Amino acid sequence: MTGGATAELSDVIDRTGFESWADRHLPDLGGGPLNCRVLAGGASNIVLRIDRGGAPMVLRRPPRVPRPDSAKIIGREAVSCRR
Repeated sequence: MTGGATAELSDVIDRTGFESWADRHLPDLGGGPLNCRVLAGGASNIVLRIDRGGAPMVLRRPPRVPRPDSAKIIGREAVSCRR
């Protein structure tokens, strides 16, 4: 991973696990080393820019510790996605 937040990123993404999964499921992402950085803007979720030499992608993942109202928020997002 690149950037000054390497220690923080290791808490956010399992590099080896993600690379293995991406090799099988995201061939357009490329097969190079994982370059990852946190993008600003997410209030609750962690938003990362992922690049392995192919088409970069954005990965949005939930926080390690869910908010007390997480179920309500996820329900609201599911309704939005159905529209």
